[in-house]
Amino acid sequence: MALNLLGRVAMWQRAGLAVLVLVFLCTNTEAADRTFVVLGKSADDINFVDVLAGCQEQARLHGDRCVQGGAKGTAHFRGQNAALRSVIESGPDGIALSVTKGPFLAQNALSDPRADEPVLITFDSDFGPAFRDLRQAYVGPDNEQVGKELAQMLLETDSRPGKVCFLSSDPKDTNLKERIEGARRHLETRSAWSEAERCPLYNGDSVNGALKQLDFVLTKDVASAVISVGAWPVLAPERFSTVVTRARAKGSERVPILVATGSLRDVDFRLLANHKVDGFVSIDFREMGRRVYDTLSQLSDGDRVPDFIETPVVKVMSPIDATRDDESEHGSQH
Repeated sequence: MALNLLGRVAMWQRAGLAVLVLVFLCTNTEAADRTFVVLGKSADDINFVDVLAGCQEQARLHGDRCVQGGAKGTAHFRGQNAALRSVIESGPDGIALSVTKGPFLAQNALSDPRADEPVLITFDSDFGPAFRDLRQAYVGPDNEQVGKELAQMLLETDSRPGKVCFLSSDPKDTNLKERIEGARRHLETRSAWSEAERCPLYNGDSVNGALKQLDFVLTKDVASAVISVGAWPVLAPERFSTVVTRARAKGSERVPILVATGSLRDVDFRLLANHKVDGFVSIDFREMGRRVYDTLSQLSDGDRVPDFIETPVVKVMSPIDATRDDESEHGSQH
């Protein structure tokens, strides 16, 4: 009788263990194949393509998915708001958002009660302080520090202090505003550089607009240095090189050009070597994408994460003694 009872207990224990294993497997199955949406400012911007690739690379290791949200073409806060509203309605497990105009998004798409359901983080561009309670974490560079690095590179060119012109996309974009503010503050406290009266110049996320503005600054002697807080002018490297060469051929004083960009391409290194660009601050967007996935995954699991997950940037300057102006900057965009 005792042996029979012990046998039954052992059987129940084995059954209980089997149930626990089954529950564990079911829980794991439910946890896997989660869908996270990467919603950049523009779906075909190379930097946001890199973020998506990094997120997908990391997600595949864990049986999850990262998908692109939003439309291709020029970034605009109204288009992003419509895309965000659609993403919220689709009910993903989490959303990573690069913020265009934070107050507008907060008062529109994010005012939907369903916006509280998926995990929401920001990357690359955060909300301003008044709206940061809408997201659970920010993944990306310290954008004020990016601006400081750009300004410090200008000081390291040993150019005679004068007027600097900032090139940007939109005055509402949080990350771009922070980069300009960081650069301004650094120059104001450490040098005699001041800002040109007509600047910053905003190109509306247009490469053509950025090149026209650069040509205007260089040929009309608007400023004696240019800091572009995004990569717009160098996204068409041959045309960029032509603009710079033409301005120098007219006898204008050589103007240092510093640019914030994503991963450096072969053509970017040629622009540095030939002194068309004096320095880049390079942001690793693919690594940003990996950390976006990790952060969304941890939050979806109920884990706590830091408010700010910083991603790496690298400062690269052209050789100080380079004097060659090579007109053949050709290369693919990686």
